[in-house]
Amino acid sequence: MNIQQLKLFSDVVQYGSVNKAAQVNYISPSTLSRSIQELERSTNTVLFQRSYSGMKLTQQGEEFFVVVQPILYDIQQLEDTYFNDEGSDLLRLTVCVQQNSLAMQCIIEFYNTYAARKQHIDIVVPAYSSFNETLDAMIKKHFMLGVVQYNSMEEEDVMDIFNRKRLQVLYRKSTPVHVVINADHPLASHSSLTLEDLDPYPRLSYINTAVPDINYHTDTNNYSYMKTARRILIKERAQLTDLVSYTDAYFLGTSASQITADNSRMRYIPLEGMNNEPVTVLLGYQNHGLNQNAQRFLDIFKRAAESM
Repeated sequence: MNIQQLKLFSDVVQYGSVNKAAQVNYISPSTLSRSIQELERSTNTVLFQRSYSGMKLTQQGEEFFVVVQPILYDIQQLEDTYFNDEGSDLLRLTVCVQQNSLAMQCIIEFYNTYAARKQHIDIVVPAYSSFNETLDAMIKKHFMLGVVQYNSMEEEDVMDIFNRKRLQVLYRKSTPVHVVINADHPLASHSSLTLEDLDPYPRLSYINTAVPDINYHTDTNNYSYMKTARRILIKERAQLTDLVSYTDAYFLGTSASQITADNSRMRYIPLEGMNNEPVTVLLGYQNHGLNQNAQRFLDIFKRAAESM
């Protein structure tokens, strides 16, 4: 058993396919398959159930994976810190994200800033819809960083979850709730609004409440679309722009919404009287330093968040 075999094993788990993992590592599928077989022989363990649909871990394989991931993370930290200097041809960053436009803006800036002279680029940024799903994926696959959102009223419970999972908050940003309406709306000239001001107008909301992120604050004031008399229900975010731009409907977002919005027809007006705010955090691991690229992303994330 060697480190390369463990890395290849981890990649097969991540991609669920020998072919995809082989492509990422610039080796043939047969070479990778032999490596996995040798690892199974040396550990006297059947790690995968093999089928036409892909590779799935056995129970023993799952237990082995849990042990291997922290080891590979520590090795990657050593390589990134001591061996991957500015002359390296590899740019590597892995961030596990709860759907969030701020995080994606930062990924774009990271790429545009550091990728130009790199021969190999390994940027992995899966997006998940829920808080728990994002944390579980971050820990299981040992992403360098994670980005999640929650309601400020849940702060104590959320911090307890982070501690139990041995995660560390690297940066925290709360963002005030804003009403998003079109430029010709009767309320567009107001400097601030209340929920009472919005009563005469339909509220835009998602049918699937698993969709919301830091930009779309769906649970304000214990809101439920099932109990709302005036509503427009949508499924996809792309529908928001047209409906807000050309009707008198509104949705509740945050100042973060303006970062990626490029629409002169939309107005963002603070919502008064709220005792809760959406919070976004960038997470790392307790007792683990950041490698160079993770630190670069953290710096970009801070700058972007502070500009909101």
